[in-house]
Amino acid sequence: MRKMGLTAIGVVVILIGALAVQPAYAAVIPNGSESMAISGFNGTNTGNDITAATTLLTLGGGATSITLGSFLDPYLGNPNNFCAAPGNGCSAAHAPGFLNVGDIIALSLKSFAVGGGIHAVVEHVTITDGAKVVDFDFTTEFTATLTPSTATTAGTITIDLIGIFSSDNTGSYLLGSTADMSITCTQATLGAAIGCGGSIETPSRIIITPAPASLLLLGAALAGLSLVQIRRRKVA
Repeated sequence: MRKMGLTAIGVVVILIGALAVQPAYAAVIPNGSESMAISGFNGTNTGNDITAATTLLTLGGGATSITLGSFLDPYLGNPNNFCAAPGNGCSAAHAPGFLNVGDIIALSLKSFAVGGGIHAVVEHVTITDGAKVVDFDFTTEFTATLTPSTATTAGTITIDLIGIFSSDNTGSYLLGSTADMSITCTQATLGAAIGCGGSIETPSRIIITPAPASLLLLGAALAGLSLVQIRRRKVA
């Protein structure tokens, strides 16, 4: 019995020693900005033009190909630790980066509300490089820019989404960092094709700011509150 106890203790000591020899693994904070190249037909609910009445932007359905286009390095003062090789905006390979230009970017949603304030969404974005995958989840969407096209001038829609860096299947990165995705679509003139591009960043640089209409409503509410206070004082 005593011999069995000593044997068990010996096994535990060996296991502890083996673990101590293994290199300590530490996931890193994700830091990077990657551009998206969006090809294919893109449309709107207003005759596929960008107008003041546009309320929906659609990135061409299944015909649209979205790939990683380039990197911004450094990003927010630190190396872009997503890129696997120098070039295309990346100064060098930064560990544990494994993404490359041309990697496929898949969006679960390709239609976005235009205008109308802040919208709740469930947008899952995956960037795949061979067997390695990183994921982002976005829950908030709003229109940052809406400039209608005319017969002689260009129009623009910019959609911004905010969420988190949600996973990677290599365990290289810490999860939960803020993230943003921005999609900008431009039309040269009414009737012309709408071209789109975008970017994905973590940590996020986008700050939600109220649209002018929201500011007007807020101003009206504050003005109304002031009038109520003045009337109360007169009554008193």
